[in-house]
Amino acid sequence: MIDTRREYDHLAAIYWPIAVAVFVVVLVLVVFAALRFRSDEEDLPPQRSEAPKTEGAYVLALVGCSPCWCT
Repeated sequence: MIDTRREYDHLAAIYWPIAVAVFVVVLVLVVFAALRFRSDEEDLPPQRSEAPKTEGAYVLALVGCSPCWCT
């Protein structure tokens, strides 16, 4: 009989260090990007009061994805 716990522990021992390494790499890249590319200016960028094309595309994407999510 196959001992599934031992099989799972064996796979976990392989995947756990890989997952931790990927997490650390992504975390380091995010922190690096946040520190490297932060804004030097105190002024806020120009704001747009409306973005109807972008908002429409967002609504269409949500409506298009909702049937897949509901099923």
